[in-house]
Amino acid sequence: WPSFGLSQSGRRGTRSASVPDLKPVGADQSPGRLWVRLKDEEGRPVAARIYLRDAQGKAYIPPGSIARQAGRSSEYYFHADGHFQIEMPEGGATIEVVKGFEYIPQAQQIRLRPSQTTSVTLTLRRLMDLPSMGWYSGDVHMHLNHVPGGLYVTMEDCRVLVAGEDIKVSNLLISSVGSFAHVFDTEF
Repeated sequence: WPSFGLSQSGRRGTRSASVPDLKPVGADQSPGRLWVRLKDEEGRPVAARIYLRDAQGKAYIPPGSIARQAGRSSEYYFHADGHFQIEMPEGGATIEVVKGFEYIPQAQQIRLRPSQTTSVTLTLRRLMDLPSMGWYSGDVHMHLNHVPGGLYVTMEDCRVLVAGEDIKVSNLLISSVGSFAHVFDTEF
């Protein structure tokens, strides 16, 4: 399985859900489907960082999402905007949702059943409203495609990441790694 490291704000991650540490759904298993909605306390869809693990601690990333890996803990996560769905083997799982420093993290244990959909709604509640006090979170040095061989990220990928981290000001930088000069940031 291909694996690519991605350095962004001191973290490492990957584009593929087929990372060796991630657990794919086996062909011999009848998976359950997980449908998760993310909202704020007023009921509006919200973007967030998601950690999704089965009962054994193996991480899962929905198809089409960019898998990222926290540098120090080596935990895999992804960003979702308002909702996501994924098929996983039956059994217990944990969903953790984080959004910057202004929201209280949420976690929920769930049980997936074969051939059934488990629906979950997680509500992020604001701890404080820093912009109303004149403070804005930011990251002025972001290399979203910083991987050997390059990684193509779209502006939508960038938007979901900064919204999920509750970043109000960001500076996206192009990057090439190693001996190959690849610049895929054609939309920047």
